[in-house]
Amino acid sequence: DDDDDDDDDEERRAAAIDAVTSVAARMMTPNAGVAVTTLNMPASLLNEALKEANELYRSGAMTKGHVAANGVDLPGIEQRGDSVLWLHESGVYQTHASLRKLDEAMQAFVQQLAHEVKPKLALTERTDAMLACYPPGARYAKHVDNPDGDGRDGDGRRIALVYYLNDDDWTDDDAGALRLYHPSSDGHDDVLPRRD
Repeated sequence: DDDDDDDDDEERRAAAIDAVTSVAARMMTPNAGVAVTTLNMPASLLNEALKEANELYRSGAMTKGHVAANGVDLPGIEQRGDSVLWLHESGVYQTHASLRKLDEAMQAFVQQLAHEVKPKLALTERTDAMLACYPPGARYAKHVDNPDGDGRDGDGRRIALVYYLNDDDWTDDDAGALRLYHPSSDGHDDVLPRRD
């Protein structure tokens, strides 16, 4: 029923926009760095999106993640063990409805965040959404995101939005944390890959 789909879309957009408040407040502090929130997506959407992602991984549609600098791939660097797929570029956006809906919710989040943090932090555009799959034991070694400005206006990427689409039974014992290093100290924050 189209009316139910419209209601679900509005609920997803509203949940994403609500999540912006805490992130925007964190980004406006002098030492902004890591902000963790949830988009409160419906479990049914997350289950379907995870099913679609696993299908893409198993079908071989994803390619081995690679390292690049100044737009050029750097062969032979074994820094990452993931497989990736760019959603718009690959056409997945048109064929996998749940991944598309999840991406639309993230886009609503970013648009609202951009509005909240103006003029301190100009967010003018976004990249294509990347789906990454890390099989057991895979990693992405310590690296600098966006070391070359990647050609965007201003200084390039300002934020990286990471969204976990794991099974919902992830525990601390499963490890797999994203370690974010503080640029001005020896400190770091660990973000466990918890769903939503």
